[in-house]
Amino acid sequence: MKQLALFHKLVMIGLLNSLIVASSFADQFYTADWEAANWRVQSSRLECRIEQTIPGYGKAIIHQRNGDTQRFILNAWRAVENETRADVYYRPPVWRHEGEGETVDMTRVRKGHYPIILGRQFSNSIINQLNNGQITGFNYTRPNRELITVELLPIDFRQAFDDYVNCLGSLLTYTYNDVKLVEVYFTSDSHLLSMRATKQLRRIRDYVLADPNVTKVQIDGYTDIKGRASINNAVSQWRAKAVAKYLAEMGVPMNRIHVSWHGHKMPVGDNDTPSGKAKNRRVTIKLLRMI
Repeated sequence: MKQLALFHKLVMIGLLNSLIVASSFADQFYTADWEAANWRVQSSRLECRIEQTIPGYGKAIIHQRNGDTQRFILNAWRAVENETRADVYYRPPVWRHEGEGETVDMTRVRKGHYPIILGRQFSNSIINQLNNGQITGFNYTRPNRELITVELLPIDFRQAFDDYVNCLGSLLTYTYNDVKLVEVYFTSDSHLLSMRATKQLRRIRDYVLADPNVTKVQIDGYTDIKGRASINNAVSQWRAKAVAKYLAEMGVPMNRIHVSWHGHKMPVGDNDTPSGKAKNRRVTIKLLRMI
């Protein structure tokens, strides 16, 4: 009897352990609630973004930055532990009675909080399916063989996507690297801004107003070596202040603008040649950005 009781006890322990192991391998399904699901748009001249929160998992994001290409990103709040592959599928909502859908492709799953990042072509495919009312899904497996399924719902996607497209039309076509250091040039003894200079300054203005991380606009005026040092110092001051005045009038906050002038010091060209002197008759505008 004691042996039989021991046998039953061991069987029960084995069953309990099996249940614990099985529960650890339980598949996980993540999607938004149909009544609460929506797509939100965030717009600026530096980035356009449309996203849906996936409760318990993270976010699905379609976005484009200025000067870059469009991407789809799956953001996981719980970091993915392993690199693997994911099936990508589209399917209709059940009430449309259009079949079960099908797996259309595979993609890489990365470690970390951004397991799936897709380029323009793949993201456009997802956009087209969501616009047509199709559910987009991803299947991948964790190291413990747990199957993860994430589905994106098309609820209110069309209106949000229209707003996203309008945002794309207002994105700046250049980046911080294109305007972080700009030089504008002047004719001899002049501090008048040329048409080319004002065009460059408008680009700087647009970027500064779009990027709150730009904390300082440093303006430095220079001349060539022609004339007395005191005159050159005054001319370089007039040039720097002319640039500062233009930017301020165009809306750049004065507390971000810092002006210095240096006369004929720190030449970048050969003052013995006309082309070298032309390079030295300049104002540099440097944008300093808080990281």
